[in-house]
Amino acid sequence: MSDLALLGRALIRDYPVAYSYNKIKEFTVGPITQPNRNLLLWRDPSVDGIKTGHTDEAGWCLAASATRDGRSIVAVVLGAPTEQARDDAARALLDYGFQQTVTDLSGAGDGAPSTNGQVEPEPADEDVVNPGHPPASLN
Repeated sequence: MSDLALLGRALIRDYPVAYSYNKIKEFTVGPITQPNRNLLLWRDPSVDGIKTGHTDEAGWCLAASATRDGRSIVAVVLGAPTEQARDDAARALLDYGFQQTVTDLSGAGDGAPSTNGQVEPEPADEDVVNPGHPPASLN
């Protein structure tokens, strides 16, 4: 899961033009209009990407990004039982992340996110989101 978040961060940082395509809600080629399957684009104006997916084996998956007040956060949800559970978990993770710390995704320094002088909370078991069963702190 962290690999997908790191790839998302690299996309945002290193390929801003390619990344900008992720927020297009739909496109038309000839007679076919294809909607973006990241439904958070319609539900939250701060959401601006990244990738959706679904297979019977993997379940419903989403790497989502959002930008609020100049800060970008990437949330990854894997194996959700439904599309709605995937979207709800991703949105809850994004909201939770924006409430926790200021993060610099510029990639400066050692490549690890900077907390800009703020202390990042220690992860706790309840901070791990099981799709369809968000922790009490996210309800």
